[in-house]
Amino acid sequence: MSTRQKVYKLIIEKKNNDEIAEALNVSKRTVERYRKDFNDTTNDKNATATNDNRRKKKEKARALIESGETIREVADKLGLSKSVAGELSSKEKLQVKQLDYLKSLREKYSKEIEQNKEDRFYINTEAKERIWQELREFGISKELQDTLKQNELTEQEILELNRLERLERFELEKAKYKDNRLNIISEELANLTDSDIEKILQIIEKSKEVDQDE
Repeated sequence: MSTRQKVYKLIIEKKNNDEIAEALNVSKRTVERYRKDFNDTTNDKNATATNDNRRKKKEKARALIESGETIREVADKLGLSKSVAGELSSKEKLQVKQLDYLKSLREKYSKEIEQNKEDRFYINTEAKERIWQELREFGISKELQDTLKQNELTEQEILELNRLERLERFELEKAKYKDNRLNIISEELANLTDSDIEKILQIIEKSKEVDQDE
């Protein structure tokens, strides 16, 4: 990965120039120059289509895709056709890198995420105790019923986040495996001779005939 692309990814993560310069061990002036390029690379289709402009758009496209954006979003942002963005992603296996990036991002901030959930759960439990105390002192009221209902919904939401995170991790791993398999198949198909392809087609046709007979 080029220094420019590393800078782009940290810009996407909302890091400032000093943080980027320190993280990548480059000068602040270098970061400022790349940030200017990043901001100047837009979806202006009327911009001069120089080789340098196209190169910068592709660098930004790589960084955006790896950092979680879809091919459609990148194409719209940079004024690229979806086929160009898709071909770039496929050729360089950017969506596999995207999954790795998102996984590492989750792991990086997992402690903060868990702490945030614990804090919310603790606050919600404290709020529930106060609601029950008011119920014992003043009896039931519509306002207290609504507050208790909201408290229960918040508790369910916090607990549901744990389940969703487990599902997301599973989906990430499944998607990564599927994408890897597709890339392997694509590479193998590209190396097939016409004779190999003809044999595969014959096997598929025979398989269809067997299915119909059954």
